Amino acid sequence: MFVIYKKKYIVWGVAAVLFAVGCFSAVYGIKASSIRADKPVIVIDAGHGGADGGVSGISTGVKESSLNLKFAFLLKAAVENQGYRAVLTRTTEAGLYETAFNTLEETRKSKDMRKRKEIIVASKPACVVSLHMNFFSQSSIRGAQVFYNSENPESKKLAKILQGRVNNLNREYAKRDVTALPGDYYITKAADYPACILECGFLSNPDEERLLLDPEYQEKLIYEAVNGIIIYLNTKSRSPDSADG
Repeated sequence: MFVIYKKKYIVWGVAAVLFAVGCFSAVYGIKASSIRADKPVIVIDAGHGGADGGVSGISTGVKESSLNLKFAFLLKAAVENQGYRAVLTRTTEAGLYETAFNTLEETRKSKDMRKRKEIIVASKPACVVSLHMNFFSQSSIRGAQVFYNSENPESKKLAKILQGRVNNLNREYAKRDVTALPGDYYITKAADYPACILECGFLSNPDEERLLLDPEYQEKLIYEAVNGIIIYLNTKSRSPDSADG
């Protein structure tokens, strides 16, 4: 069983995450694992940040960048609670670039992306999961969806496993299954490590926006994501013929 966590939406500090881990473990009687140096590293990328806030919630106006960071901290705590090592590309609301007054938006974006790549390469991860929130012109569309680099078979495998897990929630709340799709995204092609983008839901759908801000739903989504990551890591530890690709 994998552990999930609860904490208030406005809390971002590491101390708050640790407190939430302790509370959840106490309630559910699950003891957190120790992080082992020999365990694989998972890079968790909170999309956007700084001047690039991403999309905004249709009802509350919540910024995607803030929500991505919240989910990244929760996923990091969940991964580490299972004894794995986790690295965040972004740990604050700021973007990964210099904040000079005359920095052009294009330059900021390219510097931000290059810095994320540097972190991924330096971490030598078993996999990379980039967290985002979706938006569409038709507000009726909802559901978590995973994207991957079609040129990387391991990325496709990771994406299919993650999509299968979050479809447990899609079936319950969005009333549909969603298919993992190939996509041309920098973060999935930044390095040769398995990487995918997890669009946690649509901020253009009022009901899904409400869920994405709900701590109980956040727990459910993190639970499925952690399951997916660890199932994928287990397939890597077996022979290629035994893995479901």
